[in-house]
Amino acid sequence: MVPYFIIASSDYIAKIILKGKKMPKKESPNNLGLTTTQSKWKNLTSSLTSDIIKKTAKEIDLNHTFPTNNFKEMGKAGLLGIPIRKDITSQASDLTSIIHVIEELAKACTSTAQSYLMHISALPMLDILATDQQRESLLTPIIEGHHLGSFAMSEPGTGSRWWHMESYCKKTTSGHIINASKSFVTNAGQCQYYIVPVKTSQSASPDDLNIFYIESSTKGINVKGRQNTMGLRGTSSLPVEFNQCRVSKIHQFGNTGEGFHFLMAYVLPIYQIGLSAVYLGVAESAYQEALHHSKTRIYSDTKKTLADSETIQRYITEMRLKIDQTRELVYKVSKMANHVTNILNEIAPLGILNQTLTGLYNDDFLIYVGEVKIASCEMVKFVTDTTMKICGGSAYRTGHTSERLLRDSFAGSLQGPNDDILKTLLGKKLLGLPFPWETQK
Repeated sequence: MVPYFIIASSDYIAKIILKGKKMPKKESPNNLGLTTTQSKWKNLTSSLTSDIIKKTAKEIDLNHTFPTNNFKEMGKAGLLGIPIRKDITSQASDLTSIIHVIEELAKACTSTAQSYLMHISALPMLDILATDQQRESLLTPIIEGHHLGSFAMSEPGTGSRWWHMESYCKKTTSGHIINASKSFVTNAGQCQYYIVPVKTSQSASPDDLNIFYIESSTKGINVKGRQNTMGLRGTSSLPVEFNQCRVSKIHQFGNTGEGFHFLMAYVLPIYQIGLSAVYLGVAESAYQEALHHSKTRIYSDTKKTLADSETIQRYITEMRLKIDQTRELVYKVSKMANHVTNILNEIAPLGILNQTLTGLYNDDFLIYVGEVKIASCEMVKFVTDTTMKICGGSAYRTGHTSERLLRDSFAGSLQGPNDDILKTLLGKKLLGLPFPWETQK
């Protein structure tokens, strides 16, 4: 079955439901398949990583240091707010642009790329839900590169089972009181705000959610512990407690109870595809390390390089093949997601977006979004493991690039929804069985 959202013409739908309003002019791709805007962000990020980010990756990993300076430079370059429109009449950069940015960052520093992904994941959703007042006061500092965010989704009681939440809010005359316990909150303690989904009340169903923007200075926020992980050592992914946090009405994005569908439609795709781009970048970096070692390692007895070995030649080919196959899938699904987002954005002015999103669960688009994460995470473990085989004992030491990339690569399959849970969800979809959140009412 070909996904409806992929078949449907964005322009055709817009012509019918928006009564012929003129659509923004689309850019034509260049000979590399990228538009001018996509190429601009890719090239800008590549230059930034070469000049600044790559140089500090080893130190960040060894010292468990959050890449604060990297984000300052990324803010100056305009990378922190690229999914957000400056106003409702303009266009934001699309997901394909963001994917190329993430991939370039990951080639240089996995921790920076992962932290950036968790900042950027919620922004398309905030952009479509924001009122004029929220856009002016809350989103402008992000666009201007001053604010780094965090997306607080997973909870200690349910882990990778994101569709089931226990945290909740209580409505007051001036806004809400938030009580939430969140785990693995990336950028915790380093960000200026948290995006926090919680149940609409303590007795509400787990998918009856509100979305809140909570400033990090809000009283009642408690960041717990200090990270000491196997990989991604420069990230700050920690438990965060939101105890009786009072927020005003402006801090709620979207209507009451509509949060779950918006998370699935706007956050899940950029997070899953973005995570795939992180590990695509890691794999490319490991592959280049293997190539360099193969060409420069010379045996004193034969005067031949490691590259002359047929085993190494086969390893290199297998690595390249798996990287290229995954890259093709990542780019393909990012284009699908662009198309879906365009359609949803065109529907938004009609006030029927929430009803439309409920039908997204019946679309094969979600299968592609799940597949791409699994494929990338399985691929990167193969590539980094093979790189260690090629580099041998010289790489089996703390501080070697291959060793760092191998440690970083193991995180992907564990990141929520972890690969086993994700395969189960896709299996339910393929077998025509209901998703867990469709039966938990």
